[in-house]
Amino acid sequence: MYSYADRPRAVRLHIKLGKRLGLTVRQFGYPTKDALKAWRREFEMRQALSTGYRR
Repeated sequence: MYSYADRPRAVRLHIKLGKRLGLTVRQFGYPTKDALKAWRREFEMRQALSTGYRR
């Protein structure tokens, strides 16, 4: 699992890098591309990320 502090940081880097999934994953060493896409969608819709996890 990824800490809440790491998730927004990864999303901001992803947006800064021009939404390049592979480059962002290589910079952080995580998350998976699918997780990062889901975090970005949530961030763009709500301008924030939830503190918990959904299954």
